[in-house]
Amino acid sequence: MDKLMKKWRSMYLLDQIFLLAGIILALVCLIMGELRYAAVLLGLMLLMLMAMNGNRTKRLGRKYGTIYFHTEDEQMIPFTFEQVKAEYMHGQGGKYLGHKATVCFPYDKLDEDGNFKTGFGLTICKDGWQDENELLSTLKRGDLISTTGEFVAVNPKYFCIGKLTDVQRATEEMKYI
Repeated sequence: MDKLMKKWRSMYLLDQIFLLAGIILALVCLIMGELRYAAVLLGLMLLMLMAMNGNRTKRLGRKYGTIYFHTEDEQMIPFTFEQVKAEYMHGQGGKYLGHKATVCFPYDKLDEDGNFKTGFGLTICKDGWQDENELLSTLKRGDLISTTGEFVAVNPKYFCIGKLTDVQRATEEMKYI
């Protein structure tokens, strides 16, 4: 049940409306004795929801899915999230571990663990970061933020940006640092 509620809260309002409308129409079809139409309608609703979620993730990944790694001479080298993820999954993540990284993304909300959701698959863990300027209370959905922290291994198949040193509002130009 917790997984369902987590999925429900992560959906956009329009997706929630489509899902409820589909379920209501399927129930009406069931009451009228049209099992075929109810099954087809529920199948279409599920396919539509899966497609919406995948397209949104891809779109956000193309627009904001760049991780900027800092070098010793304070240059920033861009890598796409997909590139870093593929290398990490194939055992080459050690070259990133512990390196300072910056990510810009639109603020959506915090997940149930209190971490930032980027919308393209990367988690920004805010463990130990103190919000001295009360930034989180002023952020609205869609505000662009920039986070700087370390590349941290979560497990052999997943990583995050953690040990944050800086979280600030960003401008549209800052996403191309």
